Amino acid sequence: MRCDNGPIVRVDRSIIKTCIRLRAPTCTDATVTNIKGVRISKAEHACTPPTQDHELVWNGCCYEAARRCECRRPVVLWYSKHDVDHEGRVCFYWDELLYQQPPGRYVAIVIDCFNNEISRFQIELGVQAPIIDQVNNETATPCGENDGC
Repeated sequence: MRCDNGPIVRVDRSIIKTCIRLRAPTCTDATVTNIKGVRISKAEHACTPPTQDHELVWNGCCYEAARRCECRRPVVLWYSKHDVDHEGRVCFYWDELLYQQPPGRYVAIVIDCFNNEISRFQIELGVQAPIIDQVNNETATPCGENDGC
């Protein structure tokens, strides 16, 4: 089972629509728009401990030995593709059903028109995070001969 969950998209009640752009791996500028929808499930990881001394390997979900890692993701919600915007991004509208789910990390599995999984992203569902609206960086002043350094 694949456990690489892709980038994290933070979603709260102020977000009504998320658009994603998928690029075909073999074509430089080709975008993938034959998306049926996303299947959203709670990100739950359950790993059984190794039975023998094996090297543990991180698989993107948890450490595993001899393929003993299992990522359980009960299906929670389904959102169909709503539209494709002017930049070729596939858009999904979120509704109250999503916001009624408990806060936490969810996995959105992108399904194409043939019901195949083609990509993933994570949804961090919760309260609106503070926004950094201003940053100021100051540069160090080089010491000169007469400035007391």
